[in-house]
Amino acid sequence: VRLRYNLARAFHRSDRWMQAREQATLVLQLDSQYLNAYALRAQAAMSALDWAAAKEDWERLLERGAGPHSSPEVLRAWRRRQDECCRQLAQDHYETLGLPPLAEPEEVRRAYRDLARRWHPDKHQSRSLDLRGRAAQRFTRIRHAYEVLSDEGLKQRYDTQLQHEARPPASRGGLGSHSKEPESDIEPHWADHEQTL
Repeated sequence: VRLRYNLARAFHRSDRWMQAREQATLVLQLDSQYLNAYALRAQAAMSALDWAAAKEDWERLLERGAGPHSSPEVLRAWRRRQDECCRQLAQDHYETLGLPPLAEPEEVRRAYRDLARRWHPDKHQSRSLDLRGRAAQRFTRIRHAYEVLSDEGLKQRYDTQLQHEARPPASRGGLGSHSKEPESDIEPHWADHEQTL
């Protein structure tokens, strides 16, 4: 178990996150209480921009690792990383492009061009498979945000939805509901373009 865990660590340190995750998974199949394997697998998932898988591992780790022998500093670090996964999963299209909410179309085009130049998969062809995959995922997320925000009709609906969600629950017409579900009749057509990374 320890040898396989060390192999996973070596893969992670050499930016081979897919292999690190596979080895950490094998460690957990052999010993489901090996907490460091959950942490390593979550870190590798974060490096690969697989925020949902990383969040699940941080949650499992916090459930299993919160005990009388747990270091408060380690638990805080795990919670911070779990929070980062939640922030990434909740990121809206404007945040993806590094823009303030309701940015103008010209700002959207400029931000997209800059980010596309940086993250386009063709620019990363000489890098490792995992780094190419990460660049492709980042570019896909950027492209989806641009597809929504560059289409006038989709952007208008998306902006309306963002404004609606930003209002306090009582002002949305609900009875103080704290539900995260949209309460409008606006069909979130832009959600078809959403890919969380």
